Amino acid sequence: MSSLQESGRAATRVSAGTLAIAYALVIIYLSLSPFRGWRKPQETFAFLLAPLPRYVTDFDLFINVIAYVPLGFLATVSLLRYRRPVLALLLGTLASGLLSLVLEAAQSYLPSVRFASNVDLGCNLLGALVGAAIAEWLSRYKALETSIATLRRRHLFPGVRVDIGLALLLLWFISQLNPSIPFLGAGLIRHAPLYGVASFPWTPQHERLLWLPQTAAVALNVCGVGLFLSVLMTGRVRGLASALLLIVLAFLLKALAAVALLKPGAGLVWLEAGTSTGLALGTLLLLVTAGLNISARVLCCGVAILAGALMAKFTAVYASPRSVLHWYDWPYGQMLNFTGLTRTLNEIWPFLALAFIVFYFPAVRRLQAETPPR
Repeated sequence: MSSLQESGRAATRVSAGTLAIAYALVIIYLSLSPFRGWRKPQETFAFLLAPLPRYVTDFDLFINVIAYVPLGFLATVSLLRYRRPVLALLLGTLASGLLSLVLEAAQSYLPSVRFASNVDLGCNLLGALVGAAIAEWLSRYKALETSIATLRRRHLFPGVRVDIGLALLLLWFISQLNPSIPFLGAGLIRHAPLYGVASFPWTPQHERLLWLPQTAAVALNVCGVGLFLSVLMTGRVRGLASALLLIVLAFLLKALAAVALLKPGAGLVWLEAGTSTGLALGTLLLLVTAGLNISARVLCCGVAILAGALMAKFTAVYASPRSVLHWYDWPYGQMLNFTGLTRTLNEIWPFLALAFIVFYFPAVRRLQAETPPR
């Protein structure tokens, strides 16, 4: 094996480790939100030997298993650098199981909003084992791992900084899957009376007044997210194509999530006035800025992300996540966690992206300046 192939595989495993950390943070949020009602239990680990819960639904079991599959997979891939796939499988599963154990114990301190369960722990461990087993099985196909490493080397710049950028894009993508948040917008949907603002009088006149700022917010967000991805990639053309593909995929998956999660007739509540026009204008703006040099693209990326976030917040309606639960056709407890997580990610992502641009992109710019355009 050449040193170039080995370095590519090592970079892929570092990327998996970065994504595993990001995904673990998502699980921590889901497990402990809303982070209030803390009180000391009589026994922190009493749930381990407690009787099985009287009421357990198939949906809860499925969610607890499937939630830890990606974590087990990513943790195991990141540990494959030690060249012992079976050891990586065991360590990846144990690390994921340890996180689940700590979180279940922490839930013992939130008796009013959370319920520590040995069944949840077992399901989490099973999911982590499944993900780790998939990673170990795929590691046997060296050609596949080499192909992934080659694709990364050809299309992305090396280094942990780029991995952090990809993790941030993953968090942005997750935030866009919530159909109760306007696409590339902020706040919550406003097509029904909201909890706490039930008398808010939305009329066609209000929609016309908000059309221009909503259009601008969507256009700027399209451009900002697209440029964010493009400057992580080695070629301008492939960066532009990947950025457009990312926006289209986020749009389609949000539409599918709306069909799958929302009640019949509510599948389009996430489309605000001016969204379609904003998408068209944002695509045009992205096409124009994608041809700029790297310094100008980084600057335009930061400006677009900041301006898009401010414009979206200017037109947004804010209320409790419970205010939109009536739109969902799924168990409200799980949807409350999902809505709270995605809304938080959607609100903080622009600031995380700006921090990344300020502190990490200078080194990436130097790398890209040394690489000829493709």
